[in-house]
Amino acid sequence: RLQLARRGLPVPATATPRQMAEAALQRFGPPAQPVADWMLRLEAGIYGPVLPEAQARTFLRELAREWRQLSWPR
Repeated sequence: RLQLARRGLPVPATATPRQMAEAALQRFGPPAQPVADWMLRLEAGIYGPVLPEAQARTFLRELAREWRQLSWPR
């Protein structure tokens, strides 16, 4: 949310990952696709099936690594 706001796209605190992904794509177009894809993966992790603990930790580590490597639109 903060990263989007820094780029001129404030989103409400109540926005879901899907809503943030859609807003980023509307505002920035195709350059925002990696960010939107990441947000949809986050949403799947939050609202999808409960993973066994080891898989959940791996998923969270992958998301954190991907977050650090995201190419943010300008």
